[in-house]
Amino acid sequence: MIFTYLEPDVFLDVVSCKRERKNNIFFVFENEKCAPSQSELRKISKGDNVGFDLRANEYVNINFNTDVDIFKAKIIKSGCKWAGLPGTKLELLPRSGISLETPLRIANTPATIEPTYRGDISILLDYKLAYLLSKVIEFTNDTKISGKKYKSIGIFPNKVIIEEGTRLVQANIVLNVFALKINKNIIKGDFNIYYTISKDIYDNWSEIYPSKRGEKGFGSSGLKDIKE
Repeated sequence: MIFTYLEPDVFLDVVSCKRERKNNIFFVFENEKCAPSQSELRKISKGDNVGFDLRANEYVNINFNTDVDIFKAKIIKSGCKWAGLPGTKLELLPRSGISLETPLRIANTPATIEPTYRGDISILLDYKLAYLLSKVIEFTNDTKISGKKYKSIGIFPNKVIIEEGTRLVQANIVLNVFALKINKNIIKGDFNIYYTISKDIYDNWSEIYPSKRGEKGFGSSGLKDIKE
């Protein structure tokens, strides 16, 4: 999986071409903090890494005193949107360090992002364990146990703090075996992955590259079969 950066105006020209749309995968990042680093991209191009990290595109402060609905996962925006090819999907997987060192979990692991989804590829963070841990810390009333810090993530009494730019999940492009016959370019590997960094394109992505699904996600299709 090799990413090619395009300047915003060139990116728009490529996306506007129907032939290019059929043969390529596109990512748009709201700002540079959201985008993969050059180090990540080099590792991907060499085959050392199979995916890239998505980051928290905001400062997150989950306060257990005011956030009463602790049983509902927290939606954290990544500042990344995409347009996949038919037969592909994006999977979000937790980073091992976060799973090992903190009680935070990705609620819908592995998260599946359809190729026609045009909204922000947000991360569903489950912090119920963090809530319970904070209560244990609070109950001990031990000044030595003031909280747990893992890099840019903090688990403290009554709150969880995640710094903006924290790498939360790994995103992998996955081939869907049910759709391989539909798109022969996927089988041949005859496609490119283009990305750009532009807030304007990010904000208007669903209009620039429209789809039936659009920005609808997180259960928008319901729990019952949809009649055609």
